[in-house]
Amino acid sequence: MATGSHSGTLVTGVSDLRTIGTIVQLLAGAIKHHTLYPEDHSIARQHIGKIFDNICTFLKNNTTLHLEIGKNTIVYDGDVVYQGKPDENDIAFLLGRDGVEWLEFSRDLELWEIQSLLRVINNNRRSDMESDSTIATDLWEQDFPHIEYKTINLMAMDLPLLDLGSFHVAPGPETAQDEQADRGERNAGGQDYSSRESEEDDGDIIEESSEEAAEIGLALTAPGSALWNLTEVEQFKLEAMVSKAENSDEIESTIEILLILLLIQNDNQEAVDILAFLQDRFLYCLQQHQFKYALKILRTLNKIATTQNKRQKQLSPLISELFQSVSKPESLRDLDKFFTELDKPAQDNELDALWTLIRLLPPDVLKTLAPLSCKIDMQRFGSDFLAVFEHYCEIDSRYLAAVAEEIDAKLCLLLFPVIQRIRMDQAIPVLSAMTRNASPLVRRKAFQLLVDWDAVDIRKLIPLIDDPDETIRGTILSLAGKRRNPTVERMLCNHLQEHAEDTGDREHILACYYALGRSGSAQSIPFLKKNLFQGSKLGTLFATGGGAHKEGAARALMDLRILEAKRIVQEGTRHILPDVRTACRKALRKRHG
Repeated sequence: MATGSHSGTLVTGVSDLRTIGTIVQLLAGAIKHHTLYPEDHSIARQHIGKIFDNICTFLKNNTTLHLEIGKNTIVYDGDVVYQGKPDENDIAFLLGRDGVEWLEFSRDLELWEIQSLLRVINNNRRSDMESDSTIATDLWEQDFPHIEYKTINLMAMDLPLLDLGSFHVAPGPETAQDEQADRGERNAGGQDYSSRESEEDDGDIIEESSEEAAEIGLALTAPGSALWNLTEVEQFKLEAMVSKAENSDEIESTIEILLILLLIQNDNQEAVDILAFLQDRFLYCLQQHQFKYALKILRTLNKIATTQNKRQKQLSPLISELFQSVSKPESLRDLDKFFTELDKPAQDNELDALWTLIRLLPPDVLKTLAPLSCKIDMQRFGSDFLAVFEHYCEIDSRYLAAVAEEIDAKLCLLLFPVIQRIRMDQAIPVLSAMTRNASPLVRRKAFQLLVDWDAVDIRKLIPLIDDPDETIRGTILSLAGKRRNPTVERMLCNHLQEHAEDTGDREHILACYYALGRSGSAQSIPFLKKNLFQGSKLGTLFATGGGAHKEGAARALMDLRILEAKRIVQEGTRHILPDVRTACRKALRKRHG
């Protein structure tokens, strides 16, 4: 509908005022993150649907929703419900710049009207001196049935449209005191549902409660200021700021808006959609090596998830899911490129942010860093990688144990002092995992520490009998043969069965049989008897071979110290095959000797 008159609204309470604050924030958010996704994107459609639903809910109990447009503000019934800033991503600035004095939504509002309104605003974000198109003219062409508005003639006005009340260059003490007094009066004068940036020194948004969510993210503009009073220095500063804004990629403001939207919504599906936005922005920041922005996302989400506020506690599982998702190797593949293909050095503050955000991620991040540690420039990144592994080890050594076999050998050797400082019960899983590291030096050092601490779990480390390192193989077999152990017995039998055709390493085969004889029981007799007499069927009377297995089986039978096993060896001394007779006679002589 074209320009109309302001029809009355019913008197509303604080709860309705909060609802209006939410509606306006959603409208502002739709403008600010318009560049992220096209209008037909599913998430953009869901956001518009949320705006429509909230307005319709309000209009069930109110005749109209009338919003006055001020200097970068939106006002409802005398209360500021949105405070913006002079920025082409700001809904209040855009409406005021193009002369829209007020907007009014009435009952029976249709979804297409909201879509068209937002499209008109977005299409006129950048002022074009060669075009006659403005928000006001495009609204007139829409002929909305349930949206009224009023415009003013900007050409007839001499006053500037930008409110730069928040723009000061080195204010004096008196000015600062006046501003502090003004802020005190505003805070004492009632609730303000506009957005306000509340950040710690590290630049993170802090959220106190869901009712205060609308007060987060944007700086307030002080009242009573005028553009035409700018000094030359202020004018120069202003031009620099405008130039910076025009060339900005808007990542930081996009992140802030998404975080604000997350805090003000009351629907879990909406939260899921917003977190999907944030996850996308986080990964984009990693890709662009803008680690400070990525860190801001993680820090703020972490604060939201750990707050005691009831609403934000409900967000905690969703945020936890996001953290888990971005910690997976497939999500962090751009870190691989950063550490291995970086063309130019990153700034120190960006690197500091990177290492900080890595420590905020769940331990799954180590699944990316462990294999990556073998590719990095050790002189440049080695100490930082070491610090990260040490960090997670001190939280829970199992995190380090899960990736120890993939960590670069140099880093593993540097981690040994760290491991030796922690409690033995926490160190043992890490050392056990390091016995599977690709480096023989790492494996040997880890295994030797376990031996020194008398902490070798032979059942877990028995696979080391296949270790390429002769020292490790010999030590583990020696330990395996110290006592009877059914588990070790089965594993040794399986190992010998798998290597039945392998006669290359005679001493290793004999050592395995020796360990089996010392750890085994009557359960091993059939297996050993078979290996001793294998190849003794008719037609193979003169077959030879497998001498190490025959000799080993005969020795193991004797070492079992079981009468039945000894009788088998004695029978073997009279066997038709010479290699069987020889093996059994050696075993008896060794035993009696």
